[in-house]
Amino acid sequence: MSSTKKKLLRSSGLLILAKTVQRSLSIVSVLILARLLSPEDFAVVAISGLVLYFCETLSSTGSEPYIVRKYRVTRKDLSTAWTLDLILKFIVFSLLVISIPFISDFYADPRLKPVLYAASSILLINAIKSPGLIILKRNLEYRRIFFLMVSQKIISFTVVVSIAFFQKSYWALIIGDIISAITLMIGSYLIHYFRPRFSLTCWKEQWLFSKWILFRASIGYGKSQMDSLLVSKFFAPAELGAFYMSKNLSTLPSTDITGPAVEPLLATFSKSKDSFFELNQQISKAFFLVGTMFIPIGVFMIFFPNHIINFFFWSGWEPAYGILPPLSLILMIIGVGQVLNQGFMALGAVRQLFIYEVFGVISLGFILYISRNTQIDEFSWIRAWLSVGLFTLLAVYFRWVFGYFVERAFLLLIPVSVIAVISALLTIELNIMSTSSNSIVILFMSASFYFAIFTLLTLLYIYIIRNRSYEANLVFKSAKEIYHRFT
Repeated sequence: MSSTKKKLLRSSGLLILAKTVQRSLSIVSVLILARLLSPEDFAVVAISGLVLYFCETLSSTGSEPYIVRKYRVTRKDLSTAWTLDLILKFIVFSLLVISIPFISDFYADPRLKPVLYAASSILLINAIKSPGLIILKRNLEYRRIFFLMVSQKIISFTVVVSIAFFQKSYWALIIGDIISAITLMIGSYLIHYFRPRFSLTCWKEQWLFSKWILFRASIGYGKSQMDSLLVSKFFAPAELGAFYMSKNLSTLPSTDITGPAVEPLLATFSKSKDSFFELNQQISKAFFLVGTMFIPIGVFMIFFPNHIINFFFWSGWEPAYGILPPLSLILMIIGVGQVLNQGFMALGAVRQLFIYEVFGVISLGFILYISRNTQIDEFSWIRAWLSVGLFTLLAVYFRWVFGYFVERAFLLLIPVSVIAVISALLTIELNIMSTSSNSIVILFMSASFYFAIFTLLTLLYIYIIRNRSYEANLVFKSAKEIYHRFT
């Protein structure tokens, strides 16, 4: 195995482990807060999160993908990236502070005003973190990043749980986010020696690349958050809270597994961009591997939403029963979509990706807007099938622009999907006589049976086709290497 592949696997593993620790602590905090707060309280957190996410998107300079894919990086490049980020975030922060009273009046919720004033400070804190983090990612040196991410979550978790225990307020989440941002900012200077200086020496070169990142990110925000924006305005606060928490649950695997696993791919794809065959193989491999990770998780969440909701939350969250399944369908789309996005980025086709995002947000916004008077579960299913359609379009667009044969990997995922559905149906039959009223026991038994059946059937499938597919053969060989390493 080459040194690059070893670094890639090690980097992905460390990020996944870090995210697992982070999410494990997040799950515990959610379990605590869901029993202390109502869905209406979470609606305040949801709206503030939408606003802050939008501001973060507007102030994104695209410095990270620019630095990662650049062949040679200088100190001036890093300082310019840091300076541009600082300037843009300060401008957006100022505009947000001015707009907060109007946002509060728009939602007719006076609680939003102090929450947004406090949350806006995160923009400035994120603006001054060291660009040395980008260099570590570029060089696939994730060990220090791993320790920083874990420390960041442990500190914020302690703050959130402490405030929630004494105050029983949504302020626990807001203050926890602020502390998390401060920890990341301070830690970024501790784990890398680089100290940025105010400089705009290379701003033109970076802007030529990053402008499409900014435009695409703004459009991407609309595409990913259009449903939440419409729910926040046209549905009841309790439905917004249920939608917000269901969306967090459904995207949990994509943010904690796919994101870390896919993030190092940009550097790897960029190094292979001059070789059609090598890049084609790497994209197809990543497409297949990510798909096999997310399909079984998504299918489980579709078939067993009540078990999941009852475990994570208490009474009062029944609207989430009908919301979680369609949002879980989106989960299966996100992972493989991220692989294609990284492929576009590595090949420098940011403008082409921006065109796709524009079309996506316009079509998504139009269809969801005319669906605003439906029930919340119907609205969620419309959103899910729109995601399926838009991903299909992205895959076709990618094939048309670059000519890479990702359909081979895509077709291999169909049997995996069938296996996942069969595993879910068998699990339902096996648990049909279960009389336990304990939500922990029910979820544990269902998940154990389901993933055990899925794993056995998938391994059998991969073994059968191991010599008929590059991607499947790769998985088979990797599994053998891991087995021999630990035996």
